[in-house]
Amino acid sequence: MSDLRQTTPEARLGGGHALRRYWSVLLVPLIGLIGWFGSQPVTITLLYGATWGIYTVGYDMFSGFSGRVNLGYAMFPATAAYVTAVLSARLKFSPAISIPAGIGAALLLAVLVGALTLRITGIYFALSTAIIPLALFQLTHVFGKFLGGEEGIWGVPPIFTDPRLDLVVILLILGVSMCFALWYVRSKAGLVLRAIQGGELTAQALGLNTFRFLFVSLLASSMIGATAGAYLAHFQMLVAPEILHIITTLQIITFAQIGGPGTIVGPVVGSFLLVNLNEYLRAWTDLRLFVYFATLVLLLRFSPDGVLVPVARAIRRLFLRPDAPSGPGGS
Repeated sequence: MSDLRQTTPEARLGGGHALRRYWSVLLVPLIGLIGWFGSQPVTITLLYGATWGIYTVGYDMFSGFSGRVNLGYAMFPATAAYVTAVLSARLKFSPAISIPAGIGAALLLAVLVGALTLRITGIYFALSTAIIPLALFQLTHVFGKFLGGEEGIWGVPPIFTDPRLDLVVILLILGVSMCFALWYVRSKAGLVLRAIQGGELTAQALGLNTFRFLFVSLLASSMIGATAGAYLAHFQMLVAPEILHIITTLQIITFAQIGGPGTIVGPVVGSFLLVNLNEYLRAWTDLRLFVYFATLVLLLRFSPDGVLVPVARAIRRLFLRPDAPSGPGGS
């Protein structure tokens, strides 16, 4: 059990005090202030960074702690976005109905995905999750008259006309998601997920119902991503089928890996870093994905813990030096 506790987020970041668990959430209001008083392009960039941050929180609290790579994670925000768009743009329901309905649809999909795939282990789990978004992508074309086909669904009504208000809402979702995820991975469920990462057969031999914990964790993970996807549909006023591409999930994994997987905080930092990098590389459209994945490969090679974990450890060593052991002649 002591070995498992060494892999908690705060332990990996160099601090173990329970009160430090939620320090990172203080970044959220700071980002809000920058977006509120900044220019509109800055506000929109931060809004997309926060949205991707929510995706990575949902992804990391499941895959970052269980070791189960979900290559189809984008299906949850995509399902929520499509259901929300259909209800709002096609059937003229209000966002108060369409957004919860979209989240509910994503949860139902997570129930189905969990029942079908969570008993599969290793690379076969990753492959099985990757297939489902491909099937959903085909459905958007089969039912093109209703789901928009290649063009997607346009005309989703916005909730606000001021993007600063959208930023406030999406940052609120991000803050709540981070608090929940940080609490969850410190709970019994989080300890079981780390036990599964260490060896699922060993965890089962100890009498743990690994399927139950994985199933509940997948539902919680999907709900976080679905909430952001449903809201983003109203902000963008459209939903395109590209959200179901595996490239979307690979970007989420990239953001999580660059920030520091298994920390909750790191993936959020990685999201803001790479979304801003994306803006700087906007003129180099064809090179953006190359830069993303070249960066990921380099980090996997030279810094598998991502960016945040080594930096946090270095800062801790710099400012919190342990007392030197006293020798026979020491004072």
